[in-house]
Amino acid sequence: MFMKRIFAASVLTACSTGAIAACETNVDRVEIFYINGMFTDWSSYRANLQAIEEFVQSYLYGWGFSPTVHGAHNESENAISQVIEVARQKFEDANASAQLAIKQFLNNDPEYVNTPEGVATVQEFLADINSAYTTILAEAEGRVFQ
Repeated sequence: MFMKRIFAASVLTACSTGAIAACETNVDRVEIFYINGMFTDWSSYRANLQAIEEFVQSYLYGWGFSPTVHGAHNESENAISQVIEVARQKFEDANASAQLAIKQFLNNDPEYVNTPEGVATVQEFLADINSAYTTILAEAEGRVFQ
C-alpha cells in the first residue's frame, strides 16, 4: 500500500512539473484578437489592427511581454438589417408579457394599450430602436449625433 502511494505521488509530481514548465514559458504571452465595429471597411479595419499592434509594441514589449495581435473583419450589413437585428435582440431579451405587448404592437393589435406596462414596453422598444437607428446612421456617416 505504501509503495502504491509513493508511486502515485511520483507520477503526479512528474506530470505537474511539465505543466509548471509550460506555464512558465507562456506566462508572458499576450494574445489580442480585434473585431471591428459596424461600418468599418477593410482598409479601416487594417489601419485599426495596425494601430493596436503599434500600441502593444509601445507599451507591452518594454515590460517583457510577448504579444500577438490578430483579428477578424466583420462585414457590415445595411442599415435596415442592423435596425432589425437590434429589434430582434430587444424582443428576445424581453420577458413574456413584454414580448406579448411587442407582438400586439407589431401586429397592429391595440390590446397592448390596455395596460400601462404594455404601453411602457412598446414605448421603450421603439425608443431603443430609434436610438440604435440614430447611432447606425451616425456611424455610417462618420459622426455621432447628440
